[in-house]
Amino acid sequence: MASQLGPLIFKKSIGWSYENEYRVVARLSECKRVGELYFRPIEEQGENTVLKRVILGFECPLEEESVMKSLRLSGFARTQVLRAKMSQHSYEIEC
Repeated sequence: MASQLGPLIFKKSIGWSYENEYRVVARLSECKRVGELYFRPIEEQGENTVLKRVILGFECPLEEESVMKSLRLSGFARTQVLRAKMSQHSYEIEC
């Protein structure tokens, strides 16, 4: 059954293809559990950083500088931090 689910796990709606994201499947036993959430470390790859950009939602209470500081302390100095905002011209969100 797992082999039948494989393509579905990595399939993404064509409407989201602009995100150009990668999906990773991890064993929960290899993740750190915090309450009901599971976390898997993202390892920095030097010049070829895995984490290219963090986009904060337009209602996200976090400050960009705070997020950048946390990223730097975690070894992700090259990761860009952006704030999403509502478009002035359409019903879309811009970065």
